[in-house]
Amino acid sequence: MNLFRHGDRPQRDWLLHVVRLLLSVMMALSLIAGLAAIIALPLMTVWWEPARLALEERASRPLPDDLTWLVAGCLVLGAAASILALRFFAVGRRIVDTVTQGDPFIPVNAKRLREMGWLAVIMQLLALPAHWLTGWIAHVTHSIYFDGRFSLGAILLALVLFVLARIFRIGAAMREDLDGTV
Repeated sequence: MNLFRHGDRPQRDWLLHVVRLLLSVMMALSLIAGLAAIIALPLMTVWWEPARLALEERASRPLPDDLTWLVAGCLVLGAAASILALRFFAVGRRIVDTVTQGDPFIPVNAKRLREMGWLAVIMQLLALPAHWLTGWIAHVTHSIYFDGRFSLGAILLALVLFVLARIFRIGAAMREDLDGTV
């Protein structure tokens, strides 16, 4: 049962194409951000001392010794969040692809939506230590603060994704039942 077909040709839906393009762009940006964080970790041994001196000058005081580890922790959290975001957008793009093909109510899309919900929850859990680390680093270095707080909107997104996963699972089961009776 194809929902979006007229005759033998799929319908063109500009919204689906725009969303797929945006998801692809977000995948690329997530990949770039993750790679940058991963590459920056070993490079810290080269650039950290000059950066630390510049930060101490800006702060007008010596910085704590554990700052190095906190910055490294931020890079690790950033890399992890970027990898999770890459997966989130890739899964979303697969769902859009099934809609474009005219067959979105399949069991795998319910699993994909549930995975996206869990990815959103995990990314929010990563935001908690990232928020604390970046806030502390900004405080001691007198630098620009990155606001990566826990987002109620992101948790709401996760809940909506879990509900949609159930809807898709039920819709796929109803469709299988209908196909079996026809």
